[in-house]
Amino acid sequence: MQRRATHSNHVGDPRWKQLWKCKVPPKVRVFWWRILHDYIPSRANLHRRHIDPLGTCDTCGAREETTFHALVECTYARLFWAKLYEITGVKLPTLIPDTWALALLDNNFCGEKEQTIILCGMWSLWCSRNDGKHGKAPIDAVAAVIWALDVCYYLISVQENAVGSTTVSAPQRWQRPPANSVKINIDGAFVDDESSGAIGAVARDDEGEFLLATTRRLPAVASALAAEAEALRAGVQLIHTVTNGPVIMETDSLELLGLWNNRASQRSVFAPIFDDIQGLASSFSSFCVVHVKRTANGAAHACAQAAYSIPFEVWANTPPSFLLQVLQDDCNHVNE
Repeated sequence: MQRRATHSNHVGDPRWKQLWKCKVPPKVRVFWWRILHDYIPSRANLHRRHIDPLGTCDTCGAREETTFHALVECTYARLFWAKLYEITGVKLPTLIPDTWALALLDNNFCGEKEQTIILCGMWSLWCSRNDGKHGKAPIDAVAAVIWALDVCYYLISVQENAVGSTTVSAPQRWQRPPANSVKINIDGAFVDDESSGAIGAVARDDEGEFLLATTRRLPAVASALAAEAEALRAGVQLIHTVTNGPVIMETDSLELLGLWNNRASQRSVFAPIFDDIQGLASSFSSFCVVHVKRTANGAAHACAQAAYSIPFEVWANTPPSFLLQVLQDDCNHVNE
């Protein structure tokens, strides 16, 4: 084992070269390093090491919960990959248990974009399974897929900015949510010298049809991030009595998304707001917050700006006149 470990960390190991070329976040790369060394604490691995008395899969009852089974064969995994294909068209290729991990690191096996989505997807899938085992509410398969996609889109945008290409890429546009889901776009505005702000939120269904919108002036708010957090709460308040199905919140604030995703381990000053959101969102079958570019968040931005002339208002079924053009543009671009 010592010889194998030494060899595995050698700079000439082709697995390392393949892994470090993959365009995934560091935590996903570490996860895959553990997969390559079979260090993932699947029940089969724990049973083999005499840590768990059983090696069966808690989710589907299969005889052995190997890493391959958990991420590819299990009924929950199959649901995840079906949702991924439904949303993105990216299909998990046929994999062989003995070679699957190395195959997915091979650029000749699948394209770079597909590889990034699949590698991030498997990390998200494993985290979702672990949440259920450790007493937390398991992440819905749709939410896990959306998280993986959000990471991929963010990586792509960072890469494009770093390269500094003169090619003008198409702006990100608003997209309809998956079937039977509701999407709420939120935005916060902040006036530094007045310590005031505004929020806006717009809810639409899986056909892109307008459901609800709200604007609200914030006479006193500490920062732009505080305004974004209030917008997130307002978005949940707007929709929580309307649906109990899957809900997706979109924000153009990466900082807010980071605080939300780490709310359990890093208690911020926004913890009371996040607690309110968590309580309201418990009525949804699934709930997730994802990042989009400003070009895909125009409706919420328009509502936040309108709050300076309309201090507080809620619209249902019929959108306000200032929002009509933005909604029309979103619908025209939704399938691009």
